[in-house]
Amino acid sequence: MEMATIAGIAGLAVAGLLGVPVLVGGVLQLKDALDVHRTEWQDVVNLGGTYGKVDARVAEADQTVTAPFSGRECLAVETAIERYQVKSGSNHGRNVDKKEWLDDHAVTSAVPFDLVDATGSVRVEPTGADWSLENDYEHLVEEGVAPTGPHAEFVAQEEVYLMDDEGISEAHELKFVERRLEPDDEITVFGPLDDSGLERRIHAEDGWFTGKLFSIADRRDDLTVTVGAGIITLLFGLVFTAGGLWFARLGFL
Repeated sequence: MEMATIAGIAGLAVAGLLGVPVLVGGVLQLKDALDVHRTEWQDVVNLGGTYGKVDARVAEADQTVTAPFSGRECLAVETAIERYQVKSGSNHGRNVDKKEWLDDHAVTSAVPFDLVDATGSVRVEPTGADWSLENDYEHLVEEGVAPTGPHAEFVAQEEVYLMDDEGISEAHELKFVERRLEPDDEITVFGPLDDSGLERRIHAEDGWFTGKLFSIADRRDDLTVTVGAGIITLLFGLVFTAGGLWFARLGFL
């Protein structure tokens, strides 16, 4: 088989198997993000339509989960190991170092709960949600120090490879954190609304290529939904599709 033909087949493969799915995913992401911005904020009693978008108070439902570090009972907990990282960049032509804590490993456990305001309540089934909660617990482990107690248990249970063979943190400081959702917390929820049964629910709903957006956050500004993410994915899809078709054209002409 000639090299030109191979290049043509490879170009079609890139366009069809990578470019088109990413392109379609970008279109769907952009559509969902625009749905978020178009959806009006609602009281619980007035929830209706495809999505629910509401600020309300969290009420305990039928069960709780135990936060592994603090031992507190809560409705959801994101347990994470953050690594202190230094990134080089520029600011007005000057080299600067940006220092920040970034998640290196995170696990979320959650149970169904109710959202309550003055008008009523709605059940939230949080499996599949994107979470944006602030740190409620922090434990710092210095560089060269081995974690102990529940922090060491978490590393072993999750098989986190942030340590050397002796269980000592490598190269950087580590921070063990909990981000909890507890009864009486005020939160923002945006997600697919199901009001077809006896009990209205906000819950994850699978879609084509991407599920419908479902976000739970401490504040409105923290909803993990942006139009920009959809545009970036769309542009990547266009690049892969156009590049693949260009190579295919060269190969088959």
